[in-house]
Amino acid sequence: MKVRKIVAGLAAMSMMAAFSAQAVFAAGVSIKAGTATAAAGETAKVAVSMEGVTAPINAVEFEVTYNPDVLTLKGITAGQAVPTGADGTENFEGVNSFEVTTDTAGVAVITYATGLSDDQYCITADGVVANIEFTVAEGAAAGKYDVNIVAVDRDTFEGSGTKNTEIAAAYIKADGTVDAYTATGTAGYVEVTGGETPTDPPSDVTYGDVNGNGTVDIVDVLTLNQYLLGVSEDQISQANSDVNNDGVIDDSDAMNILKSLVNLVKLPIA
Repeated sequence: MKVRKIVAGLAAMSMMAAFSAQAVFAAGVSIKAGTATAAAGETAKVAVSMEGVTAPINAVEFEVTYNPDVLTLKGITAGQAVPTGADGTENFEGVNSFEVTTDTAGVAVITYATGLSDDQYCITADGVVANIEFTVAEGAAAGKYDVNIVAVDRDTFEGSGTKNTEIAAAYIKADGTVDAYTATGTAGYVEVTGGETPTDPPSDVTYGDVNGNGTVDIVDVLTLNQYLLGVSEDQISQANSDVNNDGVIDDSDAMNILKSLVNLVKLPIA
């Protein structure tokens, strides 16, 4: 079998930068992260797809960013749209054509690059280019956490002194010339379920205004103490009285209201 060489990773992207005068295709491609749902402690799988492919692509480079406090990267594998070629990737000389770099927490750089111009080694149709697997942190709060597709944070090529701002997608021809796509990235997300969802307090709550007269003063402290002791039949505002938002009205709420009157704390208590 014929052994063929890959022009991989940043070398291919440097070639693209060197041939920046080449025409850019009128139609661009979009690289989109999908969505996934998982509970805290579980695994979430996000597919990254390429759309708008109208001509061969044999060099792609983009960066995936995410919140490392919530999501831990387990692994990234090539999607079905990334070709292995008729002879299989094991017959390429040098590094594998699909590369993942994870030197920084919360960042993964994905590259597909080959020096081969045959269509069998090129991305030629829309489809999944990468499958990303995350572990959701134990105790993670419920909510949606973005998985972003952006340009790689580096210089356009080594020594250029110019910051890269483009997601790379191109066709490097056999003669070394380059046709480049305009590429855009679209964020997806992992939705974490089950944990507490942070909410803003209702707009009509005035923390510390136990008697609901519109003013927070020492009378509110006395009213709450009488309520807790059961010596008063007066109704109190439950929402206003629970100043630490723990779902229970007790002595700590009365003490915190008193502290707020002398500017020792600010209501509500975080």
